[in-house]
Amino acid sequence: MIKNVGDVDRMARALFGLGFLSLPIIMTIPVGLTYYALSVAAVLVGVSMIWSAAKGYCFVYGFLGFSTCKT
Repeated sequence: MIKNVGDVDRMARALFGLGFLSLPIIMTIPVGLTYYALSVAAVLVGVSMIWSAAKGYCFVYGFLGFSTCKT
C-alpha cells in the first residue's frame, strides 16, 4: 500500500478517532438499544480512523485516487 494520507491529515484522523472512541463514555442518552448501537458504531469509526492514521493509508482515498501525502 502506498501512503496517501499526509501528516496533518494523520494527526486529525488520530484526534477524531480518539474522540469517537470516547463517545460511549460521555453519551448522555438513556441506556438501551439505541445507546448500544451508537456505541458500537462510534467504536468502529474510531478504530478505523486510528488505523488509517497509523498506517497512513485510507481506502476511500485509494478508491477515489485522492492523496494528501506530499510524496
